[in-house]
Amino acid sequence: MKRKISLVLAAALVTGSLPLSVQAATFRDLQETPWAASAITSAVDKKLLSGYADGTFRGNRNVTKTECMTMLYNVVVNANFLQKMQTDNISVLYGAIEAAHIPDWASTPVLYGLGTGILELPDVMRFYENGSAKEATREEVAIMFGKALESKYDTLHQKSADFIDRLEISHKGMPYVNLLARLGIVSGDQHKRFQPKKPITRAEMAVMVNKTYALLADEQANQGEITEIVNHNGDYYDLTIHMDNGETLKFAAMNDNTGIYNKDGSREISLSQFAKGDRVSLVYEGGYLKSIYLLSQESSPQSRFDVTGYTISLKDRQLTLANENTGETQKYTIDSNVICYLDGKKTTYAKLEELTEENYNQYIYTGLMLDSETVKEGRENVQKTKVKEVYMTVSDTYTSNGQVESVTENKVTFKEKEGLRKTVYYQNNCAFYLGEEKENIANIIKIADTETLYVKVYMDKAQKATKVVFSADSFTQEKKEKTKMGTLIEFSDRRMSVLFGGEKITYSFKSDHPLDNIFFYTWDSDSREWVESSFKQAEKVYDNTNDDVYCRVHFNDGGKLSAVYVSENRSVFKESSGAEETRKGTVVSIEDGILKFKASSQPYKMLNQYNVKKKIKIDGTEKEIIRNELNILGAVTSSSVVLQKMANSPDTILYAEIVADEDHVVQRVKEAYLTYAKGKLVEYDAGSDPHMIIETSDGAQIDLKVMRNPATGSNDYTWEDIATTNYIGEVLELGFNSNGEVSKITAVNGTPLGSGKRVEGMAAGATGGLKLEGDNNVYDWTSSVTIRSKSFDYEHLYTLKDLINDPDVRLHIHANLSDTDRVEVVNATVKSAKGKLDEYSHSKHTIRFITNAGNTFTLNTIPSPINNASKGDLEKLTEEWQGKNVSLEFNSDGLVTTINP
Repeated sequence: MKRKISLVLAAALVTGSLPLSVQAATFRDLQETPWAASAITSAVDKKLLSGYADGTFRGNRNVTKTECMTMLYNVVVNANFLQKMQTDNISVLYGAIEAAHIPDWASTPVLYGLGTGILELPDVMRFYENGSAKEATREEVAIMFGKALESKYDTLHQKSADFIDRLEISHKGMPYVNLLARLGIVSGDQHKRFQPKKPITRAEMAVMVNKTYALLADEQANQGEITEIVNHNGDYYDLTIHMDNGETLKFAAMNDNTGIYNKDGSREISLSQFAKGDRVSLVYEGGYLKSIYLLSQESSPQSRFDVTGYTISLKDRQLTLANENTGETQKYTIDSNVICYLDGKKTTYAKLEELTEENYNQYIYTGLMLDSETVKEGRENVQKTKVKEVYMTVSDTYTSNGQVESVTENKVTFKEKEGLRKTVYYQNNCAFYLGEEKENIANIIKIADTETLYVKVYMDKAQKATKVVFSADSFTQEKKEKTKMGTLIEFSDRRMSVLFGGEKITYSFKSDHPLDNIFFYTWDSDSREWVESSFKQAEKVYDNTNDDVYCRVHFNDGGKLSAVYVSENRSVFKESSGAEETRKGTVVSIEDGILKFKASSQPYKMLNQYNVKKKIKIDGTEKEIIRNELNILGAVTSSSVVLQKMANSPDTILYAEIVADEDHVVQRVKEAYLTYAKGKLVEYDAGSDPHMIIETSDGAQIDLKVMRNPATGSNDYTWEDIATTNYIGEVLELGFNSNGEVSKITAVNGTPLGSGKRVEGMAAGATGGLKLEGDNNVYDWTSSVTIRSKSFDYEHLYTLKDLINDPDVRLHIHANLSDTDRVEVVNATVKSAKGKLDEYSHSKHTIRFITNAGNTFTLNTIPSPINNASKGDLEKLTEEWQGKNVSLEFNSDGLVTTINP
């Protein structure tokens, strides 16, 4: 195995790397290279290079190869971008540096270059010739810088730089010149020439090191957030970007003339993939945007495109597609000005048509961006849809989805849209997801027993699942919202601004949403129905109303406005639609007024309060009552605060059934109750209205109703025992009945012994007694210590001592003490462990490993822990990873959940 060392300590050597001095402010010859003056000043200020003792910079002087490598080294050190060196042949490298007559001030940078692959031995042997340092060419420097950056930026999937002398660039240098040109680090002269064989000057190096440092250090000048983006029918886009340095920049960008990339530049994308609020990195010159990189997390294909699926045929601008969400076969017309992408690179329509012919026996995954307009044909409103952008890639998998009927540890059965039942078995390394989060199949099985789930299965050609995504949301639902309701805050023939749940969205009638393509409707109070109106009539409703004016907007398949309904009376929208949604399931959080379910990606907005005034008739008399629409079962107090505690605590599981309107605002919480809770006992009142207060690990105190005579699941103690003061402060696990009342109480650490005194904390040592971190006491061991743990099955004290004393294992200890403060009972939970893998048993759910101290331990795992060590295949873990180092992650019970390399 190759040894690796970090060169972070070498940063201290940088100051002496170049035998130069003098600060930029004192240079008296900057006028000789005015085009580079600011770059020289900036680079010197950052200590990337320096000037001469006589007060000059000498920007037109050529730079040697040794100096170039030293300047590059200064950049990666100061930008905190040092890479690890392979040092199995370190003595050979030192010998080569001596043989090549590299001076002492450059030995560390050159050693770094050799150890990281930036330089090759034959290169270094040519740094000096007959005692003279060799000058570096522009291409040679591009190779050095490109190799230093290729660990972060893709050099394979990129288009060639547009230099007229690109044929003069060597095959070796071409990918690195392309990379630096794409990143804006190098550029051609006024004639678009790169001049690869020309010696590079100090002024040119100042520009290169300054731009490279800015890129690696993520300087504010390069990055910002899109505050406005206007699409001019796909022809060009107006971008307004608020830069991190406080500037606001505006550009007109086109897909054909601007380099548009994902975060690392490995794929070309379209401007249509950008949105307001996205983080971006720019390469620009004056008012011209050369390249833009999308730094924000890219969304899934289903979110990025209007339609996704698998191409069946493509001919004569007619595309037949199998929709991956609905399974339907759909046909689309390809626009004459379509923008085409193949494997993340721009291509032509002809190439895509050729691809479908050559790969007829493979899966061609396709994403479409649509553009629609609504036209009137007779009395009907008809949508005309064309494909504006096509993204294709040849795939080894295809997807199917439907409603889950059953799920086990080795297969899932579901009903597809057509009602056909399908059973798919998993590959050994199949990955499971609940929504967007990776999840263990055992947990998914539990959720499927109580909730309706949908599934999307990714299958290989053997019809086995490689990836399975479960969700409470149907995968056949439309991606784009077809309708939204909000409050009008601006309405003119130029634009319309609507407030949706506190978020302002503006629709431009001059660009994205032409008025001629939108139908307007107003409410007729006499007929109590919507009537088709002109824009002017809708505008009149807005202008003539002093109170709030409401609207409902509808979108076509291309995401463009197709209809707008306007009224000053909010209730007519409810009257006309009456749409309500009931959702139930396990709640994962309620934060900032947003409720999220564990198995659903749809967020729900909570109201500020749920005490609703209602008018009812009692004996013919109308009376006003206050009704609480928040029904928390099992809670002594039913309030939004209590509900948030239950939802957000890491030690509780909350189940809820809510009713939301079509804007996903929760109107009623029909019922909510805990199904599990864990916490320290604060109070237990077993009187006429039994209840207990527990405190969870996040400090939340929850007051819960308790059924009479709850079970304990143990013969060692009863509920009456728990109601005594001996159990105050004890950690309890609670089970609940269907009314939300506590029905089972389990003392996690068993029966308190002796005086009932307990100590807990991270174990610090076991020799001579138990030592805990932050506790100066040493607790002697009794002759017969009882050991309890879910992490392992050891019963002997000497093994527990080995675990505690081993620096590669960290344990949390709960200990019961005798009257003389000696340890009688230990509850141990492993929090972290590492060592060399010896054996993993899938049938026993155990993992055995050897620590650096030579101890061999066996720990318990969950049924299917996440395996990041051997490509996810648990059955091959021992075979492929035996003897190699692993680090283990644990859940709150101390069971291994993840195996990392």
